Amino acid sequence: MYQKPIIIISTYPSNKKLFDLLEECIDTIGDLGYDILIVSHLPIPKTIQNNVKFILYDSVNELLEPKNSPHVYFWDKIFQYKYYIGGHALPITRNIKSSLNFAKSLGYDSYIFLDSDIIFNNENIKQIKNLIDEAKIKNKKMVLFYPDQYIVSDCNYKNKGPFFIETDFFIGDIKFTLDNLKFPTSNLEWEKSKMCYNLEVSFYTKLKDKFDDLLLIRDYTENFFNIDNLNQNRYGLTVYDVLKNVDDFSPTFICHNSEFNNKVKKVLVYSNSKLILERILYPSDWSYIFLKYDNSKLRVEVYDITDSEDVIHEITKIYTLNDKLKEKNDKNYKGLISFKQNIVI
Repeated sequence: MYQKPIIIISTYPSNKKLFDLLEECIDTIGDLGYDILIVSHLPIPKTIQNNVKFILYDSVNELLEPKNSPHVYFWDKIFQYKYYIGGHALPITRNIKSSLNFAKSLGYDSYIFLDSDIIFNNENIKQIKNLIDEAKIKNKKMVLFYPDQYIVSDCNYKNKGPFFIETDFFIGDIKFTLDNLKFPTSNLEWEKSKMCYNLEVSFYTKLKDKFDDLLLIRDYTENFFNIDNLNQNRYGLTVYDVLKNVDDFSPTFICHNSEFNNKVKKVLVYSNSKLILERILYPSDWSYIFLKYDNSKLRVEVYDITDSEDVIHEITKIYTLNDKLKEKNDKNYKGLISFKQNIVI
């Protein structure tokens, strides 16, 4: 165990910012000296391929259905919404399973798994080496970050406690991980394998009876490594999407920059190429606009505004406001919004 480790970087580089983060991630984690495997649901350009040992591209990027997707709530005196974060846990479990099986087939026995927006420094590389050495000495099958400060509901929403294991960075024995976590690769498998409402609680639930085999770090990853904003591209900190009004399912575009996000966002919304909304969103800011199912093309552009006031493109979303978008079971269904006395369900 830990005799032939491989570094696995999970990525979805959909814009230049994320490509830059991926390149920086490779440069920093590469100081460990192990072979690197990139696993992605988007093609990886040749310039990046040349810097790693393996590329694993999976064209299937199936997201979790809304009923299985993690969600966030927001409410104030004007409106409230329930927003499905996007179901990215399923593409991640596909990435983990396919990359571990690939590495196993080539004779690797262990791994360091991380998201591509994690940027380590030289001191962190020493810390990672120390964790691997400690796991070897103590014969621990995985190294996991299990913060005792973070209290959440359990898988069945019956109890609250520290039922949360971080999934953006972890280390482990390949065989033990595959045998005990049974990663789903489709919505059907997700339901059959009894996954929880998010990946972190699922890790806890599936491993709670194996704690003696685990090296558990009772803190957050960013605290342990002493890096602010360790993950530079987190889901759920901003919302910019078309939600359905709980009364009549009419479309409403909502943009909301969470109070927990330390970034300033610029949001532009076009209807058939005509600008209909332009907002600068500081943390806690929000805005919305009512829409109609009129077959118009809606284009949403979101930008990061840096401390130096540079404007960096983050994402573009395109919608066709037709009857298909109105269907609750449509893949673009992202949640419900209500105003005044109505209740979000």
